[in-house]
Amino acid sequence: MKFLFRHVFLTLLILFLSSRMSVGEGTRELQPDSLLSSAGLYITNWALSDYTQFGVINCLPNYRLYIHIKEAGESILFGLKSPINLHQFNLRKPDGTIVMSGTCPQPGQTGYIQYYSQAIVGPFPTLGGYTPLQYTVTNSADTGSYYFEISTSYTYASVIFDLWDFQVVSDDHTPAVPEDMIYGRVWSQAWQVYADLGYPTHEFNGRFFVYSDDGIVTKLKFQQARIGAATIFCNPYGCYNTGNFLTDRQSVNTNTFLTFPEIADYRVFLNDPDTSLYPSGKYGEIIGIPAMIQDPAFPPCSDPKLILVYVNKSGNIDLELVFPYGFPTTTVNLFSPVSPGLNEITWNGHDGQDNPVPDGTAITVTVTFADGLTNLPIWDQETNPDGFIISLVRPVNPNMQTPMTFWDDSLLVSTSFYCPVSPQSTNLEGCIPGSIPGYPGCHPWGLNEPDCHNKMINTWWYGSSSTAMFTTIFYSTPPEPIGHGNSRCGPGTVTLHATVRPTETVDWYDLPVGGIRLLAGDTTFVTPVIDVTTIYYAEARNDSTDCISPVRVPVVATILPAPQPTITGSDTVCEGTSGHIYLTEPGKTYYKWWITSGGVITSGVNSNVVTVSWLSPGEQALFVTYSDTNGCPAAYPTAFQVFVIPAPDSAGPVYGPSPVCTGSEDVIYAVEPILHAQNYTWVFPPGFIITSGSGTNSITVNISPDATTGEITVYGSNICGDGAPSPPFLVIIAIPPVSNAGPDETICGASPYPITGATASGYSYLQWLTDGMGVIEGDTTLTPTYIPGPGETGMVTFTLIAGNPPCEDDTSRMTLVILQPAEVNAGPDILSCENIPVIVSDAIATSYTSLLWSTSGGGTFNDPTQLHPVYFPNSEDVLAGSVNLSLTGFAMQPCEDVRDTMMITFSKAAQVDAGPDGDICTGATFQVTSATAQHITSLLWLHNGIGTLEETSTLTPVYYSSPGESGFVTLVLTAKGESACIDSIASDQMTIQIYPELIVDAGPDKTIEQGTTTILPASVESGSGEYLFSWEPASLLLDPSILQPMTINLISDTTFTLTVDDEISGCFGIDSMRIRVKSGPDPPDPECLEIYNVITPNGDGVNDTWIIECIEQYPENSVQIFNRWGDQITSFERYDNTFRVWDGTNHRGETVPDGTYYYVLTIKEMERMTGWIFVRGGSK
Repeated sequence: MKFLFRHVFLTLLILFLSSRMSVGEGTRELQPDSLLSSAGLYITNWALSDYTQFGVINCLPNYRLYIHIKEAGESILFGLKSPINLHQFNLRKPDGTIVMSGTCPQPGQTGYIQYYSQAIVGPFPTLGGYTPLQYTVTNSADTGSYYFEISTSYTYASVIFDLWDFQVVSDDHTPAVPEDMIYGRVWSQAWQVYADLGYPTHEFNGRFFVYSDDGIVTKLKFQQARIGAATIFCNPYGCYNTGNFLTDRQSVNTNTFLTFPEIADYRVFLNDPDTSLYPSGKYGEIIGIPAMIQDPAFPPCSDPKLILVYVNKSGNIDLELVFPYGFPTTTVNLFSPVSPGLNEITWNGHDGQDNPVPDGTAITVTVTFADGLTNLPIWDQETNPDGFIISLVRPVNPNMQTPMTFWDDSLLVSTSFYCPVSPQSTNLEGCIPGSIPGYPGCHPWGLNEPDCHNKMINTWWYGSSSTAMFTTIFYSTPPEPIGHGNSRCGPGTVTLHATVRPTETVDWYDLPVGGIRLLAGDTTFVTPVIDVTTIYYAEARNDSTDCISPVRVPVVATILPAPQPTITGSDTVCEGTSGHIYLTEPGKTYYKWWITSGGVITSGVNSNVVTVSWLSPGEQALFVTYSDTNGCPAAYPTAFQVFVIPAPDSAGPVYGPSPVCTGSEDVIYAVEPILHAQNYTWVFPPGFIITSGSGTNSITVNISPDATTGEITVYGSNICGDGAPSPPFLVIIAIPPVSNAGPDETICGASPYPITGATASGYSYLQWLTDGMGVIEGDTTLTPTYIPGPGETGMVTFTLIAGNPPCEDDTSRMTLVILQPAEVNAGPDILSCENIPVIVSDAIATSYTSLLWSTSGGGTFNDPTQLHPVYFPNSEDVLAGSVNLSLTGFAMQPCEDVRDTMMITFSKAAQVDAGPDGDICTGATFQVTSATAQHITSLLWLHNGIGTLEETSTLTPVYYSSPGESGFVTLVLTAKGESACIDSIASDQMTIQIYPELIVDAGPDKTIEQGTTTILPASVESGSGEYLFSWEPASLLLDPSILQPMTINLISDTTFTLTVDDEISGCFGIDSMRIRVKSGPDPPDPECLEIYNVITPNGDGVNDTWIIECIEQYPENSVQIFNRWGDQITSFERYDNTFRVWDGTNHRGETVPDGTYYYVLTIKEMERMTGWIFVRGGSK
């Protein structure tokens, strides 16, 4: 490992404060003496380092730091001496929910542990401890193992907390006092500590309490260990978990927990685990006496055995087998987990040196049942000079108060770091503290140097054990008889025998498996009478073990047959020859030879070799008989047939074809069979090759290309000589023709094609054929001309046939591809509306390999390789007014590429502008004056008002608002394009705001006493609220510019007229009221007056003037007419409906625009009357 050096500032107060009450849970347990040792929490997030991600956010569950909460009301108090760099912490519920988080405390903050003494005292500031961070569990559903985690400040970072403390307290006091502390609640499955705080040889004297899966608690105490940074965890396996404890428990040279995080198995506490949560287990024991039996999985009497052990609980069994020879190297140790009840442990039947155990060996077997089996595979502890102190905590075991400690460092080798040999590299017998002279603990190593670097060194111990011993006699080798066969000449009985070891007997069978037992318990067996060799089977039995031989041994009873002599020599000889030698088997007795009348034995008639002369042709025979070495005579003599032949006859004439063509195959030539011929010899001219029938009277030959004309003869032969040959047979050789139609060609268009590349040889005639539509001129020459058919295209095959009988015709072919020339037509010119994609739909193209469109402008195609693409013109094209599009058709060679062009001319799209928005008062007209339109064929105005819009097909329409109409009216101008843009529509709109009628009420007429004043009770409605008021006559009012002015003292009747101007809309309203002054009787009301409010001065004689019914009865009157802005446009004195009448014109005689106007009618001695007049039809 790389040592991490950091400065730790110690104060003189530590010696004093450490002697005070020590109630914390953390530094107190792992650093009991601050001046001698150190123990910080080591947090690292580097997954590629040699350490676990202990305590890191989102680490594996067995790398977490747990604090267990049993009941609601319990609190977790904790503090840290954090590094200067800020790190975040989380406290999570058992389900992973974060219940508390923040930055690790810094000096002066709650939860910061400044001094060693504060960590020792714990979370009690009044007693000299630190002020803790606290989390209280209030809901019983949230109880369980909480876990604390740290985030490092950056990737591949490590954090060391020099001082640290975690404590669970009850809710008995607030704040908590030492009596509230609950020990045994802080645990992890893989503690990671750093005991190198400023000096690499700092001691580590910490302690841990290991809670095994079977509830056994043992205490692990380090003694002046030099661990640097180390990971501490325990399990029941060792460095590995392969199921083979003998190898898994051995110390290794690699870091295994990074590959096998699950080997961090047991809970490791800082104090004795809280018994209310982690109860003590029960010790197990061996029931009865174990025994050893044959393993039924193997054949009978095999080496493997089963050791039967009955236990009352789950645990582990350690077996030791001691043999009466070669101790201790022959001793065997076995280890196996066991379950309650009967367990079977397998042994292979070999001793510790892997040799089979001899039969009859007495074996002493010691069986040890282990409770609380604990392995400590610690990584990267440099030295352990004083060993470990292992003690049993609970449950109490009177048989073994101090657990035995074991180790096996035999695999450790020196790599880049030298690890000094320990006092005991292996201890499988067990160690207790003090049992190694000079060392207080068990398993010391490294001695005085930090050299055992990057090793995983394992130590294991039991919480308790019980032992049982038994002795058994080993038998493994099955009996195996040795069979002794026997023989005899001819049928009869045969005596057989089998040899076995003492105390073994033999049973005899007729078959190797099953069958009939012919004899039992005897090593000698006499067969029944047999006439053939027969196999019998001997099966040995050990009566003391009931072990039988696994395989019956075959024992052969041999029946020796009579010998059968053989004769070797020539079986075919020539007539009249002598000196022929014939042999039979040597070494026999009583030889006897004889012969038929066609031959004579000249010597060796009583030996195994004779000499014979053959005198007569035909089939002859030679005979022999003898007795063999066993004395068995031949059952009958052996006969040897010999054929005596004469010389062959003369050959007859040869039959076969002539002439023949070179290269011909399977040509047959034959001759009549020749008497006495055993072989036929054929003689040919050069180039004749026999393919079958060689040596016979009928042969098959192939004629090679270089064969020449010549004669064929044949003669017969046998072992006695050659016969006379046949008469010569003349064979004339012909040469086969060869044709070559020439290379394939491709042409463009159906024009005459001369064939010039054809060649031929060895022919006597030529012929051309074709599958085309045309004709071949000169079809019997080497240079014909093909005339294609009308419009012919595609592939045409030509066949050239060259002939030279009797040889086969030779045929050759060539292919002519006639291509259709490419043709393209870009289509007619197109007239298109500007900025609209153009589909080129009328283009035509044939016989092309690919197409490509191009443009003279700046537009683009959606796909220029398609026949009918879409062209997207750009502003450059539109500005130019037209663009040329070219279509190129690429032809297949040798045809040439072609091109055609068409033009797109662009029309302008319609453009309209409805002009600016406007406003009018209700009842008035609005004429559009600023609308524009270009490139159009027609236009149309539409509106959404309740009034009337006229001249809708012009650029100056007039909108007539209806009486009382108000709000916003939209006029929409829509125009249709021209030319190619005839289908395009352009539109624009403008808005007319119509202000509502201003309702002015000057108030009701009233009567007052002469010489008094009054207030005019006027009112205004339906306007914007921003008004200008004007009363007449102003001289009779104190303030004529307000809505409700006060009059002066009136002495006569007066009509007051109120004019109200809306400052926002520009509309106005007029009304009058009359005040009568009591000075005489009131005049009668003019009941006959009736005032009309609509005129249509269009000259049609109907309603062209404004009529006031009965006005002629009141000649002393006056009339004033106002527009909507309050401007007086005309007035009348003595209005009479005839000569003095309003015809819709102003005082200059001009026709006023259509709209709403206002009047004031004044009649002497009557109230002034006001109202409105709607004019329509006077102006367009």
